[in-house]
Amino acid sequence: SLRQEAVAYLREHKELGPAQRFLAFLQDAALPAAHSPLVIMVDEIDAVRSLGFSTDELFAGIRQLHNGRASEPILAKLTFCLLGAALPSDLIRDPRSTPFNVGRRIDLRDFTLEEAKAFAPALGDNGADLLERVFFWTNGHPFLTQSLCSGLAGGDQASVDALVRERYLDSRAKETDTNLSDVGNRLMGTGDPTIDEAVIANTLSAYSNLLKGGMLDDESNPSAARIKMSGVARLEGGRLGPRNEIYRRVFGRDWMRANMPGQELRRQKKAFWKGVVRTGTIAIAVILTVGGLAWNNARLRIQAEHSEAKAQYEEYVASMDVLPVDWAQKNFEQISTVLKRFDKSPYRGWEWLFWKQ
Repeated sequence: SLRQEAVAYLREHKELGPAQRFLAFLQDAALPAAHSPLVIMVDEIDAVRSLGFSTDELFAGIRQLHNGRASEPILAKLTFCLLGAALPSDLIRDPRSTPFNVGRRIDLRDFTLEEAKAFAPALGDNGADLLERVFFWTNGHPFLTQSLCSGLAGGDQASVDALVRERYLDSRAKETDTNLSDVGNRLMGTGDPTIDEAVIANTLSAYSNLLKGGMLDDESNPSAARIKMSGVARLEGGRLGPRNEIYRRVFGRDWMRANMPGQELRRQKKAFWKGVVRTGTIAIAVILTVGGLAWNNARLRIQAEHSEAKAQYEEYVASMDVLPVDWAQKNFEQISTVLKRFDKSPYRGWEWLFWKQ
């Protein structure tokens, strides 16, 4: 009967906008007919960031109903439950409107090891050992923990590592696994028309600091808020750190390097050059390196006649181009890793030998 009333009410009040009609129906028809509290569940609330239209009116209306409890007691029977990960600024974006500042946040935490032990009996006789190895990789992430446990019955610790490599650490996993692709898209702001290269660069720079030693949980910082909302980080003691070992490896330095906008790379190079000029003696060496690299790039480009060879060449050039940035940041371990990767590369030039020495 309530469904019929809803249809009739919405048809009779076409002069109102969609959000106004819906909220007015709840207040005028649904609540008076309800004999118990009424809860409206709104799932996937984080999708508001990528919608092609504004949702300000809806959430402003919800806030108005909440504030109206002071004068209309019947409104206390109405509760909205917003499911998902979003900031108040995501729900009402118009800076001229009051932010969505009502309601109570409910944080869903990862499993503790003790809580995760409920899965151990399903893993066989060595379930406790298997579960500890699963926990090493997932750190209690609910979906990842359950997903790994579902494929491990009767296995051993080596099979846990093999399954992790197959499902999550494979080079194609970030595109094929829905959880990894979702985290990556949230971190990059994919689908959000307000996210540009500068925002992405700032977010990835902040995320780089998180991987090095954590960062403060400051939701007034847009980069920190985006990292937190993506689900890639874990909050402990007021600081954000890597959420688990799977995410730390999947969304590591190589991933950041591949997704860092070119504008930010150019900015980092420019900052590096300014620093090098101030160091004096190393400036000459770096300038010679870049000049030699440019000459070598031209020589190698001529040799790269086939697409595969060209791809290998471009990978080498890109890696060499970023080495000055790593040097400026004193990331010597990363420099060593890059040099080892191209140890037997046919495109290796004297700039490789320079950084090797």
